[in-house]
Formats: sequence, C-alpha cells, structure tokens
Amino acid sequence: MPEKPLRRAGDLGLLRTIYPSLRGNGWMTQRFQEARSLLHPPPLGLYFSLLLYHLSQAEAEDVIARLKMPRATSRVIQDTLRLKQDFIDLESPDLSPSRIYHLLENRSFASLLACLAATDSPLITSRLHLYLDKLRHVRTSLNGTALQQMGVPPGPRVGEVLKALQKAKLDGQARTKQEEIDLVRAWLSRGG
Repeated sequence: MPEKPLRRAGDLGLLRTIYPSLRGNGWMTQRFQEARSLLHPPPLGLYFSLLLYHLSQAEAEDVIARLKMPRATSRVIQDTLRLKQDFIDLESPDLSPSRIYHLLENRSFASLLACLAATDSPLITSRLHLYLDKLRHVRTSLNGTALQQMGVPPGPRVGEVLKALQKAKLDGQARTKQEEIDLVRAWLSRGG
C-alpha cells in the first residue's frame, strides 16, 4: 500500500521537493483505497494519477519529466487530467448515452478508474459506471460487409454509417438487428 510511505513523505516535506503542491494526505489515502476496491492491484499509472490529480496539466507534465516516467504511466496521468477537465461536459443534465460514450471512448481504462476513484460527484460516478459496465461493450449487429451488401458504397461512407448505427444503438433507437437493418434502409432511401 503506497499511501503509508507517501503520507510519511508528505509529512516530512519530501513530496514538495518533487513538486511544491504535492501532498500525501487523507484524501489521497481514501482514493488509493477506492482504487484498490475497483481493481486489485491497481496499475502504477492509476496511483500516480491520483497522486497528481490536483495538479494542472502543465504541472503534471513537469513532474512526469522530472521523474522520467514511462510512457504508459504518463499516458494514464495525462488521460486522467484531460478527463477531469471534461467533467463539465459529463455533468450536463441531458447527456445522451452516445455522448457519454463519445466523451469516454478513447480514454485508458486506468484513467477512467482513477477518475472514478477521485470524483465526489454522484452524477459523474454513475456515468463512468454506465460507460464501464455497459456502453463500452455495445456493438452493432451489422458490419461493413453487411452494409455494402445492403447498398452502402465502399469507402468512408461505410464507417460513417457504422458510427451512426452505433450512436442509434447506444441511444436505444436500434435495439435489434432488424431495427438496425430498418435504419440503414431508411437512410439509403433518403439518399444516405
């Protein structure tokens, strides 16, 4: 458990030698415990993300460079801090499932867990859980080959239709394969 030595390092002022605003405090201890409840053992990047969570992106970049962190660890930290900046969007009251998916889809798993451990917002927590437990697993029944067989021209249009189809599936507008087929046919009949 890294929080004990980090807390001691904080008490001795050692963390401030790495960066002046770093603290090994009770908040960090609670968040590390939360991280372990989400994934045991948590990856190193998740711990560092929580340690640096209260820093700005630029401050964290300075710590990353100073400590010469591995690329994988620095990516988790950077992802976590960018995601924290997107909390304003995630707290929007009328956020559709497809928008939640879009905001979170390219984030590392560890950064999602770090934000889940760090946030105090029940709404953010529920949306992160929704993404992790359900939305990230949503797949369309139709693939590019099936779309081309239905008349979608090969090329970028196939990808566009697949994205639109996934959005419809995420938002509950296409629950079955037949509903997906019906949507594609409707788009094609309108010149899509």
